[in-house]
Amino acid sequence: MENAGKANKKDTNDGPPKEIKLPTSEALLDYQCQIKEDAVERFMFQIKTLREKNQKYHERNRRLKEEQIWHIRHLLKELSEEKAEGLPVVTREDVEEAMKEKWKFERDQEKNLREHYKITLEDARKKIIKETLLQLDQKKEWATQNAVKLIDKGSYLEIWENDWLKKEATISYPSCWTRSAT
Repeated sequence: MENAGKANKKDTNDGPPKEIKLPTSEALLDYQCQIKEDAVERFMFQIKTLREKNQKYHERNRRLKEEQIWHIRHLLKELSEEKAEGLPVVTREDVEEAMKEKWKFERDQEKNLREHYKITLEDARKKIIKETLLQLDQKKEWATQNAVKLIDKGSYLEIWENDWLKKEATISYPSCWTRSAT
């Protein structure tokens, strides 16, 4: 009875089926795809952080403009009080000139930030494109190598003879051209 029980246990396999192994080339392609996806995720994260910084700077600029307006009102209030006391008066033109300088400074900072953001984004795009092209070239090379490994002897000889004929043709044609020219 024990023998029959043991035989039944071997016949029935309750566990999950063993993993089906992928061919090496597919596993390599999956690995390369994973690397690319990781690189894209890193670049997307960088873009996200740059956008967050950009948003933060815009918020700061808005807050600074509100502070500036408050300071201008406060200065105008102080000026009206100083005017009453007889101290030197700051004219409206002076205040406007100071405001224009401040705004120009803020605009220049925003412009520099935008340029930096564009350059960083363009660099990230170029890097992604470059890496993608390099990997495509590498995959093509691997595919060629794999195809050469799997080629049968007859096909290999045909390819070799074709290459030999091409070399002979390039050697023979220049000599034919020189003969026909004379």
